[in-house]
Amino acid sequence: MYDDIARNPKNPRPHQIFNSFDGPDVYSGIVPDYWGMDVNADTLWYVLSGGALGVRPVRPGRKAKILKHACSSGITFQGMDEAFEKMNIYMVTSANGTEERLATKYRTLDDQYENVKESMLYNEEYSTTFMGSTDPPTTPHTNDTGFQGWPMCSGELTYLRNRVKLHEPGSPNYIDAKKDLDDAIAEQERENHNFARIANILLTNKTRSQLPQFKNNKNIKYSHFNNCYHSLMDIYIEYCGSITFYASARRNEIDNMCDVRI
Repeated sequence: MYDDIARNPKNPRPHQIFNSFDGPDVYSGIVPDYWGMDVNADTLWYVLSGGALGVRPVRPGRKAKILKHACSSGITFQGMDEAFEKMNIYMVTSANGTEERLATKYRTLDDQYENVKESMLYNEEYSTTFMGSTDPPTTPHTNDTGFQGWPMCSGELTYLRNRVKLHEPGSPNYIDAKKDLDDAIAEQERENHNFARIANILLTNKTRSQLPQFKNNKNIKYSHFNNCYHSLMDIYIEYCGSITFYASARRNEIDNMCDVRI
């Protein structure tokens, strides 16, 4: 995420990232091992397992900490608990495979990690982490707060709508921003339609009723790395096009279909 923002051509200050107008450059000093198209599920797995040449693995004996804060982030590590425990890896996600989460705002990644860890120790909901809290917490948060946040999966549309509001209606910048917003809305509607059609085609009343009991069952073998899941995703990409960040959370639906042996 940090590199996506830092290297984005729309970033007015290239290779710099700020969480607030008067805050420090939180990207300064960060040397990423991977960015762009190299940041994917396969690379992550090879980094953790040391299973491929040319991939920099986690150093032996080192404790690894993984934090993923996004809508439906829990789907990333489903079924990997036992393997991660053996590799001495501590993973934290801000949501299960179907939940929306709020965006957060901290000076550094370490600050954000410590906040999430503290929330877990006090058994609090992740929704108690709010935009606007730029300092590391010193006391447990509560739900009684005036801060606001929004689901991270809605972030793109929020950004595009704000771009539209910044410009005079009818101006070239307004027209460009409005087109980007309309295109993003149309893309999300297309993906919603695609997944709804897939469910209607593949699911019967019997299999549809089975899905809830499988969704959060830790005893089943999840299908992220089996032929069913990958085959369905390959078919989707071939005939429906690539999946945007917005629709990536809906891969959980395909995962669940495989789990009930669709």
